Amino acid sequence: MREEVSLRDQTSSIDQRPWWGRVRRWGPAFLAAVVVRLAYWAIVLPRWTPVSDADQYDKIARSLADGTGYGLQFPQIVHHPTAFRPPLLPLLLTPGHWLFGEALWPGRLLNVVLGSLVVVLAGVLATRVGGRRSGHLAALIVMFSPPLLANDTITLTEPLALLLGLAAILLLDEGRYLQTGLATGLLLLTRPNGYLVVAILALWAWRKVGPRAAVGLVTVAACVLAPWLVRNRVQLGTWTLNTSDGFTLAAIYAPPSQAAGFFTDPVLSPAFNNDEEVRLSQFNEGGWNALLTDRAIAGLRANPAYVPQVVLSNVPAFFELDPNAAIHAQRIDGRRLGLLPLTRPILHLTTVLGLVGLSRYWRDHCVRVIAAITAQYVVLSLLLVASPRLRAPFDLACAIGVSLLLGWLADRRRPGDRALAQRDHLGLRRGSGHLDGRPAEVTGILAVGVASGALIPLLPGGVPGAKDAGCVAEGGEAAGTGARGAADQHRAGQIG
Repeated sequence: MREEVSLRDQTSSIDQRPWWGRVRRWGPAFLAAVVVRLAYWAIVLPRWTPVSDADQYDKIARSLADGTGYGLQFPQIVHHPTAFRPPLLPLLLTPGHWLFGEALWPGRLLNVVLGSLVVVLAGVLATRVGGRRSGHLAALIVMFSPPLLANDTITLTEPLALLLGLAAILLLDEGRYLQTGLATGLLLLTRPNGYLVVAILALWAWRKVGPRAAVGLVTVAACVLAPWLVRNRVQLGTWTLNTSDGFTLAAIYAPPSQAAGFFTDPVLSPAFNNDEEVRLSQFNEGGWNALLTDRAIAGLRANPAYVPQVVLSNVPAFFELDPNAAIHAQRIDGRRLGLLPLTRPILHLTTVLGLVGLSRYWRDHCVRVIAAITAQYVVLSLLLVASPRLRAPFDLACAIGVSLLLGWLADRRRPGDRALAQRDHLGLRRGSGHLDGRPAEVTGILAVGVASGALIPLLPGGVPGAKDAGCVAEGGEAAGTGARGAADQHRAGQIG
């Protein structure tokens, strides 16, 4: 009993420290993470050039900076309004292009900062679950994790998606359901295949507090997404968040793809040349997405046994069990192939120890939520595209699991040093964002959610008229030309 009281006293002093105390605690970890990522940039990828997904995010950002709207050439032959890529990362990349033209370093520096913030939030989360030692170890492990580090100096969505996912979990752990909805909505504008994240977090809120919390979370998330959905309906004739889902599904499950036995690009592969309807629909992105989805569903109905074949072939590539699998995907995602034989044993060891650590703390609600969210990402990747960079949520969860395991082992020797975060009777740290907050606060968060989602369509040129949809923007790319324009002709199939 005395030990429990002492532990609560220690925890109270930790949680009540002013904001500058928390900055002092986690500031060094953030700065160290920035230094590590800058060193990786300078030593491993000093002359990186974006291709495929990264190139398209960069092109959309340049289109926004040039005032020609949220547009892209792919999959057509002219610059047009698009929803092929989620909007949040291009929006964040846009100021760098406004100020520095086509320079790549502002976007890369942005991801360095985002990845370093992921280090901090991973440490905070591990501290709440396993104590101080686990938090410090989590920051250290995530800081040097090879697969996570490889994502943090190139213009891909993984660091931003991890940051928003961790923020949503931490906010909900504090009882801030409205802010959790804001973070979740922004996550879906970063990684649209995270549909189940909203359901998982809403279910957690429902079970822990009640239906009002779940409804509030979903409502704010919907407010964030609504402007983007309306923009897509007006511009592209579709209510979907993005138009790459049909592309991905058809590339795996459409009859031509099944005949080939591997990822087959519906735009560039001759295997789809006999389907004139698919070719003509490329000039109507919303209809093209729907048609490709129908083709994939038809292929699945004709051959449902193909699904386990895809999963079995994706497992070695996704978890890097086969050194020769996904080599092309690793190359275009900025990975140094010569380093993979050195980092692969670290990856596998982290995976095993991380799963043990997570199972050790399985009763903690944060661990269960992390596991559920990670599982849905893993399942989607195994069913569709198993590029190793899409494994980032799994790698992060395992890194946190390793820290929990090591922290637990250390605390067995010196239990008095353990300091868990203080929780109320519901297992939540209550915050001002709870639904019993003042009406002005609730209204304000809803307004912020709508404004956050509306930023992109309201940018200059963000909603060009229909007459501009088929025009090539001045200074833009046309038919695979322009700066780094050839990257559209070398798609490898990962949809971030």
